[in-house]
Formats: sequence, C-alpha cells, structure tokens
Amino acid sequence: MRYPLLIILMIAVLGSSCAPASDTPKANTGPPVMDLFLLIGQSNMAGRGSVDSVDIRPDPRVLALSKTMEWAPAIDPIHFDKPIAGVGPGRAFGLAVADRLPSGAVVGLIPAAVG
Repeated sequence: MRYPLLIILMIAVLGSSCAPASDTPKANTGPPVMDLFLLIGQSNMAGRGSVDSVDIRPDPRVLALSKTMEWAPAIDPIHFDKPIAGVGPGRAFGLAVADRLPSGAVVGLIPAAVG
C-alpha cells in the first residue's frame, strides 16, 4: 500500500515544480508542462488484455510515469502492478485527451491501479 502514497507525493512535488516562478518568460529547458491524469482503480484499469502492435506505438503527446519514476512514451502495459499487466484504458484515454488539447500539449499518465 505504500505505492499509492508515493504516487500522490510525487504528484504534489511534480505539480509544484511545474508552476512558473515568475511572469518573466524563460527558455524552456525543463520538462514540458503536462496535463496530468491519475489512472486509479483495479484490474480493469491496470490492464489485463493482450498487447498488440498498435498498443506499443509511441505518441509524443502522451507520456506515462514509468516504474523507475521517469516520464516515458505511454505504451502498453502502462501499469506494472503484476507481471500479467496488459492493455488497459489508460493509453486510449490519453490519446483521446491529447486529440482535444491544443497543438504541442502533453498528457501525463500516472499509473496507480492495483488489480
């Protein structure tokens, strides 16, 4: 149960580090500003479906927090709660949201489901 707490703490830290420090424009040298979504639930959200070639095609607009706590392209399986993790709704959700955001926007998916 320590992982959900760790994820929530990371969101707080990442959210505060992405806030602008001042109104003065600066060169963008850090990570992109992202719309973050917490993927929570049980086995359906964690994904148990078979991974197909379309599920591992990266899209630069959708990133996921990896097991090593780094942003990586969101490819299935996004969750890592169990070795049998597979396709879940997270990536498709991220792509649908990215399609509705302005050009250049990035969606960040934070896997926190446990099946």
